[in-house]
Amino acid sequence: ISRSIFYDTRIQQTRLANRVYERLFHIAYKAEDVVTVTTHGLIFKVPGKDITILPSLINNTYEPMVLALLETFLEPGMTFVDVGANVGIHSCIAAKRVAPNGTVYSFEPSTENFDFLNMNISANELLNIKTELLAISDFTGEALLYLDDNSIGTHTMIRGHQELRSDQKLQVNVTSLDAYFGGDFSKTIDLLK
Repeated sequence: ISRSIFYDTRIQQTRLANRVYERLFHIAYKAEDVVTVTTHGLIFKVPGKDITILPSLINNTYEPMVLALLETFLEPGMTFVDVGANVGIHSCIAAKRVAPNGTVYSFEPSTENFDFLNMNISANELLNIKTELLAISDFTGEALLYLDDNSIGTHTMIRGHQELRSDQKLQVNVTSLDAYFGGDFSKTIDLLK
């Protein structure tokens, strides 16, 4: 309830409020829990440790404008690319919209998120999503992904992020969209997130 009252206000953005909220949240949901949430006619499994995406899904406040745009602009037969697919919320909604002949390419570098992404694709019986355990950038090779303890959606390849512990990092494979799709991918992709 408190999250919906203080959603997107200065109070929600203070460090003290975040610490209190985090403690209260973990009373309700244990870090090791896997929580099932239904939204947009789809089932999603999300780790209980996540204090950003999970409560937004539960409160039905998770990126409403972005999800509405996906449902408005995507049509059957289109190709959607999800860079940083996380647990697959955008990918699964898009796959449902572009079915039966459309394709979704989902790129996610975090192994934990990638496992949840594939779990959610299976749970929703979506056959038109191609998942890749890759980060997308302007180069190909490897990079460090810095992981956030309590937010599966704020992992970053930007060194020195203040909220992240320096010991929480993962070596990930990286590619570019040019390299993956072979040149002019604008002719292949209808919508890119």
